[in-house]
Amino acid sequence: MKKVYKDFFFYRDILIVVSILILLLIGNFYFVNQWQSVLYLALGAVSFILLEYVNHRFIFHLKPPENKLGILFLKRIHYDHHSDPDNLKLLFLPVWYSLPGLIILTAIMYAFTKNAGHTIMFGEGLLSLLLVYEWKHYVAHRPITLKLGLVNG
Repeated sequence: MKKVYKDFFFYRDILIVVSILILLLIGNFYFVNQWQSVLYLALGAVSFILLEYVNHRFIFHLKPPENKLGILFLKRIHYDHHSDPDNLKLLFLPVWYSLPGLIILTAIMYAFTKNAGHTIMFGEGLLSLLLVYEWKHYVAHRPITLKLGLVNG
């Protein structure tokens, strides 16, 4: 089981997301002082769920485009994962794809609230759900035997 955690938490893209989340958590000490900020954490989490659904439904399953760059993009972002679902390099969303969208959403939140604390909490919600999503996706593809004797996969 230790290998499962090591493979997940020391994967480069996961390390980047965890590092950013830690920086945002540190930002809590300086900017977050209102209990309402927790609502923005929840809003960030819900926003990630909606973003993931829209991405998966309307982008990841597009018909193969005519141009080569579009095909390469869709292959890397999703099609190759279905061809080789146990390959860690294809299992996680690459940060070059996921972070720009999350940064844009966070910037939009700041434009609406003009509140660094609320924006930080919103970003934490986005990143936390990204990590939960990646963990659940990772565990779904690993041959893990739980202590109760149940087998995953």
